[in-house]
Amino acid sequence: MASLSIKISTQKAIESLEARVKVAENAQKEYNAAKKAYEAATKKHKADTLKLILKNATPTEISRRWYGEGRYDVVFQVNEGFLMPEAPESPRHPEGMLSDATLTELKQVIRVLKMTDEPTVNANVMKKFAEYL
Repeated sequence: MASLSIKISTQKAIESLEARVKVAENAQKEYNAAKKAYEAATKKHKADTLKLILKNATPTEISRRWYGEGRYDVVFQVNEGFLMPEAPESPRHPEGMLSDATLTELKQVIRVLKMTDEPTVNANVMKKFAEYL
């Protein structure tokens, strides 16, 4: 039985993996910015909602629960026609984002490939990372 050995250019493998890492890092930056904006919008939404409730509702029940020092449950009866403002939507993970572990692993593979003097690398070695090429 004949066996087939496929070789990949080491330089092309490095370039492909570096391009994929760059896409993943850009996606991570985009997600982090969206998450930060979402957190700020959520904080503002909570404050605005509380102000709106205090303006348009009457407390009907106040009770102290065991949540810790200075915490209470308050039940409000809202005025007719009151609508709660819509909460901000949580950001979705952008296309191309990878987990931190996968990104670290790809960077390690690139480092190892850059250390080799071989012009090609066996495709079996790259099988795990083929989806990123």
